[in-house]
Amino acid sequence: MRIDRRTGIVCVVRSLATRLSLAEWIVITILALVLLSPFSCWRRGDDEGVTVKLWFFGLPGDAELIEKALVEYRRRRPDVRVVMSTLPGKGYLQKLLPAMQANAAGDVVFLHWSMVAEVAAKQALLSLGELVAADAYDIDDLFEGSTLPYTYDGQLYAMPFRGSTMVLFYNRDLFDAAGLRYPDDEWTREDFLAAAKRLTIREDGRVVQIGCMPDEPTSWVYSAGGTYASDDLSELRFTDPRTLDGLRFYVELRTRHGVTASNMDADGADPTAVNVFEAGNVAMLISGPWELGTFAHIDDFRWDVALFPKGPAGRHTRYAGVGFGVWSGTKVPGEAWELVKFLCGRDAGRVFRNAPTDVPARRSVAESPEFLKPDEYVWDMGAFLRAMNPQHTTLRTFPRSNRWMEVRRHLTSKLDEVLINGRDLGEAMAELEDEVAALLAN
Repeated sequence: MRIDRRTGIVCVVRSLATRLSLAEWIVITILALVLLSPFSCWRRGDDEGVTVKLWFFGLPGDAELIEKALVEYRRRRPDVRVVMSTLPGKGYLQKLLPAMQANAAGDVVFLHWSMVAEVAAKQALLSLGELVAADAYDIDDLFEGSTLPYTYDGQLYAMPFRGSTMVLFYNRDLFDAAGLRYPDDEWTREDFLAAAKRLTIREDGRVVQIGCMPDEPTSWVYSAGGTYASDDLSELRFTDPRTLDGLRFYVELRTRHGVTASNMDADGADPTAVNVFEAGNVAMLISGPWELGTFAHIDDFRWDVALFPKGPAGRHTRYAGVGFGVWSGTKVPGEAWELVKFLCGRDAGRVFRNAPTDVPARRSVAESPEFLKPDEYVWDMGAFLRAMNPQHTTLRTFPRSNRWMEVRRHLTSKLDEVLINGRDLGEAMAELEDEVAALLAN
């Protein structure tokens, strides 16, 4: 018997074929299957190499940085050909799912946290937990809680690449004009409200300076000790007193105290897009580091960053991010996982440390001077790291169910009825709980 190691095909010399016993035929068959396996070391090292398709979405600058990181990966793995396709972010999931079903998706796929549960529920992603354990892949360097958005039904389906949580941006000039001290790490929601009242200015009954734009209500709910539902949505908690307390504080910023935009919706936004922080007439804004791409160019006033205000239960803020997963239909799972490890590792992370529009998932990269740039940035970049530190903040996520985004649309609709139409909050949430229970029962 001889074996062609280039093709992995077992060739049996005809003159010996008749002399082989049944046991020898079994050995030959098993050996042939091993050599033809996609995990075969000979397949990895053949003349053509292995192709790994990478699907990515994002801004052109982000795609360029990924390509820059891939230069190093290709140097390390000349036997692997990585082909990256950059798709538009809008409608990405609607392209990804049909491609997976048609066996035409990328081997490695870029995922926003909100996509993971829906894709994993269709069994279209490889579970990564055993691979992490088998390779002793370093997850201790990740920010605590950063893997939560990528889990579904107790399994990890993507590795975090970049992510962040909510912080407080504030206009230092407006604080100085009002004679107020700047927010610090001990600020509570009562401090936030008191400052918002002082910073809201009206002329002839019209608001000309807005005290705050509070984003959407989730971090206010979590910091009050509430939550919308259990992870699997088997328990709904829209009417829990702590959930209602957080929602009520958020709603009353507009309806009772009048310290935010008069037409703020349940996403915490002014639909007219006139009252924006960078225009200089909003004193405080709850948002995340994705704003830095715009705010870094503000030169009309001084601004800075502080932690999200503490609530009755402490500081609990919503974490979100993007990561990389492996399509379950890939023909090269080993190589795909190796690429994910690289992209979510330190070396690729360092390429992105000069793009401060989100926080690298690895603490060693995020804490580097190259990311923080204390001599260049005039704002407190360290606030974004403290916001991810369990000593200061507990990171939370939305319920990790493939039905959550559907439920969230119902929640937003009901809150808009409260904010815009003046409906009673408790009544609206009780009705929401009944509606969602009926929805999930179908």
